[in-house]
Amino acid sequence: MRLSWFIAAKIGKRGRGKLSRTGNIIAVCSVAVSLLVMLIAIAVSAGFRHQINDKMVGIRGDMLISPPSPTPLAEQEPQSFYLTPLSYIDDIKQLPYVESVAPISYIPGIIKTDEHIQGVILQGVDSSFNFDFIKESLLEGEIPFFASANSAYSAADSVSTTLEAAGSKAENKILISRQMADMLGFAKGDKITFYFISNPVKVRRLEIAGIYSANFENFDKRYIICSKELVDRLSGLDSDEANLYQIYFTEHSQKLTSLRKDEIMGLIYEKMAETDPAVSITSVYDNMYQLVDWLNLLDVNVLIILVLMIAVAGFNMICCMLIILFENISAIGVLKSLGMSDNGVLKVFLAKSCKVVLCGIAIGNIIALLFFFLQSRYNIITLNPENYFLSSVPIKIGATTILAVDILSFLIILLMVALPCRRICRTSIAKMLRFK
Repeated sequence: MRLSWFIAAKIGKRGRGKLSRTGNIIAVCSVAVSLLVMLIAIAVSAGFRHQINDKMVGIRGDMLISPPSPTPLAEQEPQSFYLTPLSYIDDIKQLPYVESVAPISYIPGIIKTDEHIQGVILQGVDSSFNFDFIKESLLEGEIPFFASANSAYSAADSVSTTLEAAGSKAENKILISRQMADMLGFAKGDKITFYFISNPVKVRRLEIAGIYSANFENFDKRYIICSKELVDRLSGLDSDEANLYQIYFTEHSQKLTSLRKDEIMGLIYEKMAETDPAVSITSVYDNMYQLVDWLNLLDVNVLIILVLMIAVAGFNMICCMLIILFENISAIGVLKSLGMSDNGVLKVFLAKSCKVVLCGIAIGNIIALLFFFLQSRYNIITLNPENYFLSSVPIKIGATTILAVDILSFLIILLMVALPCRRICRTSIAKMLRFK
């Protein structure tokens, strides 16, 4: 084997090797570019899936317990039905993979300004609501009804007012999206007049405590977040009633959520009392199936890219090795006449291929890692949130994934090169020596 590597190192270095040296450069560049494209495609696809999945869960929770309806939850008005107290909620909270169960109340309202009339939905939440996504999306201001640590949360982390101290003042504060604030001309601290359809019509003045941006158009342009107590008072619900319950898991994935949905449905069937109302159990992936289909389509595109890039790199390597073979065909004939077997000659060219492929993989990895660092740190490539739900290209990839892509690419390319080289190496010595 040492002889094979020694001969491979000498091929294309002198005299007639100018064409093969050019082929080597082309092959290295081809492998590097192909690997770079594959790694970027995988990282961007995983980044999109991770960040959009976090947004979906942040908005709707992993699972929802809602009143039964003939239409999907995504297509109905969430305030159309409500649930009386459920006896098995505490049992669900005790499950080891459940982080929290949050009751949510909704009420539709109208904002009227001098130039706009905008229909909105107030989403009322309490201390059991998972505020992680809202905190990450908060652009300015504070979350006055954030109670998991008995304190208000601010975008600048500088507010320490407790809920008890805030009292009714916190109940009359809201969070609105940047999209809605810009559309209606509001800013943090402004007070908005809301009209709620009832008999008689209810009017409330609510103050903007903070502005967030979820980059989900359907959510940003319709929903305003406030305390559940405010919504319950406006809609006439008791404090232990809600329009639905959001269940948050400690881990988030479509496969795990599907399994846990069956477990929770079984628990509800087992613990349900006669006084409990009928409910519908759906996952976030059921309610936002359009996004799930889009992400699955993105994965198909990544698979196509992987196949095409490996094929391009493989065929360029074949061309490079064929150039080297034909340039050194007489030398191969001499080696075979001195007793080197066909497999020995094949090892020489596989050793040469290994050097070229490894060089290309190393260059591709270095450029890819540099791109990942710059994009993660500085968001060089931006996106239109209205189309992609994100403001910049997301990156998510681990060392294991990079190593797996490197190894698979290396093995597949070598296999592609070995097949034609093996056939040529079996050419008779007489034909090789006569070749010029």
